Amino acid sequence: MGVSKRFERVMALHRMSFEVRNGEVAGYVEPNGTGKTNTIRIAVGVLPSDAGDVYIDGYPVPREKAWPLLELDGFLSLIFEQEFKILDYFMYLATCKGLSLSDARRLGRGLLEEVGLGDAANRKLSTFFPRYEEERSLKRSR
Repeated sequence: MGVSKRFERVMALHRMSFEVRNGEVAGYVEPNGTGKTNTIRIAVGVLPSDAGDVYIDGYPVPREKAWPLLELDGFLSLIFEQEFKILDYFMYLATCKGLSLSDARRLGRGLLEEVGLGDAANRKLSTFFPRYEEERSLKRSR
């Protein structure tokens, strides 16, 4: 069947399906706007699919709760792409560690206040790492 995801009127993924066997290395190359990032986000449990299921090593990736990826740090920048707000990112990491959503929100806001960034809760991660955007632009231009 494959995985499907819709954002309002836009069908971002329609019955997307592929398999990578144990020990294989796979590349995922498609034009911009074809659903690569959403596929990866769904595959690791950060974004729920609207239809279809994802299995990693035979285990289903739950749709309702983020799959704990803390041991897969290399994927975090790919998944979040610096577009997520700092508080949302903190809440994601905190819920992966077992905090409830409300506790994660309260703790995140409190920590941001404590370090003088209380007004930054809704800023995108990219505003904290402007050089990251420069490097991405350089890579795209090559």
